[in-house]
Amino acid sequence: MNYSFVLIIAFVLLLVLFIMNISFSIRLKKLEKRMLSVSYDDIRIIVDELKSLLIESERVSEELSGQIREKEEMLENLVDLTEAKLNRLEKITVSSDKELSLKEQIAALHRQGYNSSQIAKELNISIAEVNLAIKLIK
Repeated sequence: MNYSFVLIIAFVLLLVLFIMNISFSIRLKKLEKRMLSVSYDDIRIIVDELKSLLIESERVSEELSGQIREKEEMLENLVDLTEAKLNRLEKITVSSDKELSLKEQIAALHRQGYNSSQIAKELNISIAEVNLAIKLIK
């Protein structure tokens, strides 16, 4: 899952809120037109409709807040995973560079006439590692 997908979901959620806002505005305009000839019963109907609109908007708001929190958690998890992978990649790169320099050191000492045990002692590694590196060099 990438960031653009999460952004698309967030955009869709905002679009839903915007559409609901327009819907509520339209309902309010209808109520406003009906207010010209207002009676007590009409006021009660209006208040009931407003209460239902308020309850519905709170429900939608809570639902969207929950979904946004989930997406934020997903993004945080993605960031953590990305950082962990980058750290592993850095370790692998450093390890590869270290191995290359070790191989180069073994090759240089071997060219200078050092035998395997002398190279191992000089580089503080095992004779088996030296022999393997020399075989790979040849």
